[in-house]
Amino acid sequence: MKKILIMLLCCLLTGCATSNDTSNMSTEDIAKDTVASIIAQDYDKAYGYFNDDVKQALSVNVLKDAYEQTVADLTGDGAIKDISQNDQGQYLLTCDFEPQDILFTITIQDQKISGIFMSYTNPTLSLADNDEFKETAIKVGEYALDGVLTQPKTPAENMPIVLLIQGSGVSDYNEMIGPNKPFEDLAYGLAQQGIASLRYNKRFYQVPESASANYDMHEEYFDDIAAAIALIKDEGYENIYFLGHSQGGSIAHYVAANNEDIDGLILMAGTPRLLIDCMIDQVQAQLEAIGSSDIDKAMEPYYQAKEEILAIEDKNAEGMILNLPKSYWYDVKTTLPENYISDIDTLVLQGSADFQVYPDKDYVLWQELLSDNAEFILYDGLNHLFMPSVNNDASDYQIASHVDHQVIEDIASWIVKK
Repeated sequence: MKKILIMLLCCLLTGCATSNDTSNMSTEDIAKDTVASIIAQDYDKAYGYFNDDVKQALSVNVLKDAYEQTVADLTGDGAIKDISQNDQGQYLLTCDFEPQDILFTITIQDQKISGIFMSYTNPTLSLADNDEFKETAIKVGEYALDGVLTQPKTPAENMPIVLLIQGSGVSDYNEMIGPNKPFEDLAYGLAQQGIASLRYNKRFYQVPESASANYDMHEEYFDDIAAAIALIKDEGYENIYFLGHSQGGSIAHYVAANNEDIDGLILMAGTPRLLIDCMIDQVQAQLEAIGSSDIDKAMEPYYQAKEEILAIEDKNAEGMILNLPKSYWYDVKTTLPENYISDIDTLVLQGSADFQVYPDKDYVLWQELLSDNAEFILYDGLNHLFMPSVNNDASDYQIASHVDHQVIEDIASWIVKK
């Protein structure tokens, strides 16, 4: 489910290029030359360092588009200014751009690139202060993640607050995707309606080196969410609502079951299904869209991955499936909404033009799964970001837009009624 912060292994087109001879290269040199080749826009050379699995999942053209979209609004020559390794043995290469650097995370196995990930480095915290609302910097969790507390200028007694939690992958506190900042839109819009909010950087966005070799969803989500709720309580708030977008919505019921201070859930384009099932649907849809000649063969790795995921019975199982640790997939399985459904008040929101989470499948499943305490709203023509869809594909995310104001009004009205 990626955006401008692109997990390249999730790209779905195939391509062909020659392989580079790496027999006499150090793994650090492989990582450096791969990144340098991408920066120099020599995508064929970079592609030659990928292993067969990455080549099957990623074409030269997709690599080109991903990089060029990522740097579209940046300036600078992209020179590598820092390189290090994390506890997983991945290489972290920081490339010099303005106003934000680009961080490449490179995984190497058997002298070949087995994983490549591009993200922005942590942006300078930007706080708003106007006649309607003000923002305060706040640190979340053991890694002091940058967060923003947005409050109306004249707060009401017992004012509610919404904790905003992003979807899968790395993401900043605005959930920035190309030129779009959906969480900033939500925070500002809610403040104008008299509702406070807290949003913060995901841990692996701000501190990617903190990911352990067998990281899980507690490292990615749950530990920091618990810390954020504790901070909200320390600020004196009693009416706390959890808003999860995409995968953030999928974990909402687990979070509520483990945090009694949450008074309601807002699910924005979440899915009650297993993550791998959504991936399978997305991959197949994209293969069909490009007219792939052998969809069944291309889908085999994903169906095999699903079998492996369903077979995991030990949280401490080692190894990777689709570039995620088995420990992570174990948590994905055991935190499914169906295992934690309660009578907590829930608002389910979905865009009809969402091509990542499906209105005719995921939204319908929520309606079947949830109790009478849930309300449902389907928005005509809105995409996964709850912005108007233009092309009904990922290019939508590169078109500057804003979360539809009706969505914000509906969230605020639902909260006020509680």
